[in-house]
Amino acid sequence: MLMPNAIALQSVTLTTNGTPLLLPGRTYYIGISNPGPAQIDIGYQVDFNVTPLTNGIPVTSPSDTVPRYFSYDVTSGETIVSFALTNLDGNVNLVARKGLPFPAPTNFALGSFNPGTDDEDIIVFSNSEGIPLTPGRWYLGVFNADTKNVNYTIVVTDSSNAVPTIITLFNMIPYTNSNSGVGITNDYYRYVVSTNAVRAQFEINNPSADMTLVARKGLPLPDITSFDLISANPGTTDELIVLYDWSTPVALTPGEWFLTAVNVSGTAATYSIKASEWPLSGTNIVITNQGISGGNSFCITWTSLPGVHYYVQGRRNLTDPTWDVVSPTITATGYSTTWCIPLPSPYHFFRVHEGLSALATPIAAPPTISGISRNGSGITIQWTAGATSQFRVQWANSMAPITWNTLSTIVTSATGNFSFTDDGSQTGGLGSQRFYRLQQLP
Repeated sequence: MLMPNAIALQSVTLTTNGTPLLLPGRTYYIGISNPGPAQIDIGYQVDFNVTPLTNGIPVTSPSDTVPRYFSYDVTSGETIVSFALTNLDGNVNLVARKGLPFPAPTNFALGSFNPGTDDEDIIVFSNSEGIPLTPGRWYLGVFNADTKNVNYTIVVTDSSNAVPTIITLFNMIPYTNSNSGVGITNDYYRYVVSTNAVRAQFEINNPSADMTLVARKGLPLPDITSFDLISANPGTTDELIVLYDWSTPVALTPGEWFLTAVNVSGTAATYSIKASEWPLSGTNIVITNQGISGGNSFCITWTSLPGVHYYVQGRRNLTDPTWDVVSPTITATGYSTTWCIPLPSPYHFFRVHEGLSALATPIAAPPTISGISRNGSGITIQWTAGATSQFRVQWANSMAPITWNTLSTIVTSATGNFSFTDDGSQTGGLGSQRFYRLQQLP
């Protein structure tokens, strides 16, 4: 635009379909001449089609082979700003920079390059590492990475709330933390899901008190009353959120996910939190081997993903109405996992399930009576069982009808080898026939 002193405003607009054509990437030279004899003062400026954005007001736009630029003025009171592209019907990329020059796919401060129709999202905090949010004009560039025109919606969302400490998590690396349970009960975390991930897992492990885990893609930060995903197991049970790129109603997509570990116990708690992702869904569990091992265990081997949690269920008979959980949580360390149940076992049919087990310890094998003998001291019964087990011995003089009497002695063993001698003092002597059985205590 030319604005000579005391002369009407003059302007020329170049477009990609006008005359002359605007050719993106070319260098243009501007020449200004004064045809009159007198000196004049002029003002000169170049305006681009940069669309200003307003907080919370989406703008819908098609994209062709040339970029489109947007601007947003960050004020001194804003602490968090999200620049997002949504409702895409093709692949476009989003780049951002505070101030000039305009950002480009190879020259930008911040960028989002998710594939296909996945949303693009750039989130900047006032305490972000590297490039924090600061007041001033920020420019956004939308670039078409597809072979067709793409429709999209761009929106800016800001917040003036105080920014809490947000800890960045890295794939499959646990982070140990503690929360006093008083005052601030939320611990905030950030994890960036990569573009090739089809499965992600967010978890809290080994909490010393009751914790709840909530998650959300993008802002606002999740809390106990506002979230996309939640795991709220009672007590000191681990928390687990698993999602896939086909999950509903919330699917896994690349970009920034925020997790909040909430201490709901009212007391101090320690815990470990971890975010993991895989390029494989791992949902097709295949049992690759099964059989007796060492003569005293039945073992099952199945395909697995490292870091994924599994448990085994069992049935005594195929006609049983339900499957019982027979193993604690088994965390895979490789692409093949084996678990064994002691023999003899009341279970004869097994299957592998993914997730957290409700069983804290494995089911122990039933006691095995290894010997019964009589000597001058009385009748001695010997058996093997788990070392933490406790038993009482029951006796009867007849099997028809049978009435079991319980001896008061609680039998324990530190080695798993148990022994009890009936000297007749609690059973009315040793003159008659005698039948025995074991009662395992809880």
